[in-house]
Amino acid sequence: MMNSVSARKHTISMAIICAILTLTPAVPSMGSQADDISKEEMYQMILELQQSKKEQDNVISELRQELTEIQSGKPGTEMLESESQDMEPQEWADTSPADYGDSLFDKIAIHGFISQGYLKSTEHDYAHISTQGGSFEFNEIGLTVQADVTDKLRMGLQLFSYDFGEFGNNDIRLDWAFGDYSWQDWLGLRIGKLKTPYGLYNEVRDVDAARTTVFLPNSVYYDTAMRHFLVGLNGVTLYGQLPYGFSYSAQYGQIDNQRIKDFAFENSDRTIDDSDADNVVAGQLKWELPLELSWIDSLLLAYSHWQINGLETYRVASRDFGEPFGNTSYSVTSNLSTLQHDVFSLQYSWSDFTFTSEYLRSEIDVNVHLAGLNGTALSPFLSTVHDASIEVGWYGMASYRFTNWFEFAGIYSEHHLEDYDSSNPEEFTNDFTLAGRFDINDYWLVKMEVHFIEGLESVSSMDDNEEEHWNLFALKTSFTF
Repeated sequence: MMNSVSARKHTISMAIICAILTLTPAVPSMGSQADDISKEEMYQMILELQQSKKEQDNVISELRQELTEIQSGKPGTEMLESESQDMEPQEWADTSPADYGDSLFDKIAIHGFISQGYLKSTEHDYAHISTQGGSFEFNEIGLTVQADVTDKLRMGLQLFSYDFGEFGNNDIRLDWAFGDYSWQDWLGLRIGKLKTPYGLYNEVRDVDAARTTVFLPNSVYYDTAMRHFLVGLNGVTLYGQLPYGFSYSAQYGQIDNQRIKDFAFENSDRTIDDSDADNVVAGQLKWELPLELSWIDSLLLAYSHWQINGLETYRVASRDFGEPFGNTSYSVTSNLSTLQHDVFSLQYSWSDFTFTSEYLRSEIDVNVHLAGLNGTALSPFLSTVHDASIEVGWYGMASYRFTNWFEFAGIYSEHHLEDYDSSNPEEFTNDFTLAGRFDINDYWLVKMEVHFIEGLESVSSMDDNEEEHWNLFALKTSFTF
């Protein structure tokens, strides 16, 4: 039995064949009757054939474009309409105004999702969640409203609530909201609260239907700390489709101070008192193999860049410095001159098999200034500390859909400093994961996976356990409407 995507591919492929057959006019035999056809009649026949060819090419081009979107492996393009939770407006299915009613209400589409997970680990807690004893502090709820106001203008928003250990706590927030104006195929404008184009999955990382696994590989997508930066910003995006399979998006804006505080806390186990950042710049360039190379179902290459400029955090700390200072308070100001990520992505699909690999290179350069408060005598003994590092991460994931209800994946990932000591488990994390996805029906799915982890780089600095081999089990179920 074909799954829904394969069935859709088959339907469109048959439509292409039908277009070729039905749009090609019958050509009379030119044998013995060739002399009976005048030049004017011959010229008229040529014009009819040329016009028919033009109509045929237009229809086939539209059908091939739809097939390309299904085969491309882009996050969200494989999903059924019922699975389109947390989708960006640029990923909504193109719908002609004729498909809508006359009223504005008929143009509005409402979707939603709810998910609940369970996490259990050995030796160490995962992502600031008490997972060694098992935890249900892992859920997501979203409600999406979207509308095609005109042929070129789209609007939408999503309310989102989640709980992930110490973060979220099921507070309701505006996840994204913006207007999207597509002026031409090669140029569109999107403004508002935006998702960041980072890797293949960041814009739909909360969409369970878009992937096989419970978690995206932490070596590139960060379930902790950096996720608060990468999830999105308030600003503007320019995007478009270019010739020969290329597409692009360029983004500029700012991030919320609360996200900076969440990042600082999760990265250092410390709460900051104030923060600020000038701006965030992000962009992505994609290339998809033209459909004419039919021996490959889909090949996608992408490059993503993200950086934050002018980031500064401030906090007050205290410690016992001994005599003569005793327990003294002091300030800690961190200035990041460089914090950027570059991601290189590849995805290849053939029939029900998909292979995905991404590589991350991350640079950070920070100056930390320590000073005594109120001009105390401690100040001369405190100074500025400089730290610069490069981190790299990558993963390879192979998945196969055995039936329309079961898909299996194997993933291997690594994350470490560029120059790291492989004998020191605090400087790296290697993760081998086996995952299974069960589609109960079009609206309900269940996922489970087990991680075999080596290394302590991703473990909280407050964890004194030095065991470098540990496991994580994750179970999650999601409903969409």
